[in-house]
Amino acid sequence: MNIPDHIPILWYEDKDGNFLGEPNLQVPDSNEFKDAHVQISEFPFQLRTTYLELIRDAYGKVGSSKKMMEGESSWSDDLVCAMIRGDKGHQPMTASRAIQIAAKACERCMNSLAHEYGLTWGYPEYSPEWQKCRTSCQWCDETQNKKKFEIPYKLKVGDKL
Repeated sequence: MNIPDHIPILWYEDKDGNFLGEPNLQVPDSNEFKDAHVQISEFPFQLRTTYLELIRDAYGKVGSSKKMMEGESSWSDDLVCAMIRGDKGHQPMTASRAIQIAAKACERCMNSLAHEYGLTWGYPEYSPEWQKCRTSCQWCDETQNKKKFEIPYKLKVGDKL
């Protein structure tokens, strides 16, 4: 298999699908882009989160949905690779799990993970740098975690959902 060293993430094509100009050029302001019809992007470092409002019919059953909002986050490639390998005695994990954790981590949690996995950047959890950062996410905000993962009641066999 002949995979190129560099794969573009952003490029322009004309109406016939012909590639125009230099890949990864953000602003097509030169004459070579006068025939540009589409801009194509393939960003490999984005986790997309979508919130859908569930629309119920007259009987209360979900019939369709409507997009409420959408957001994207990225992650550090070296951190994800360290998490997949299980560096510094940690349990190896799948790429998708490592990406979800790294992409959802706030600045201080990402730095703590980097330190924990032995990367050259980052700082220990609860260190002065960690305290100074003052960001929070689902991994470090204890109040949010308590509310999010608290089960209000337990189901018993035979209970209807």
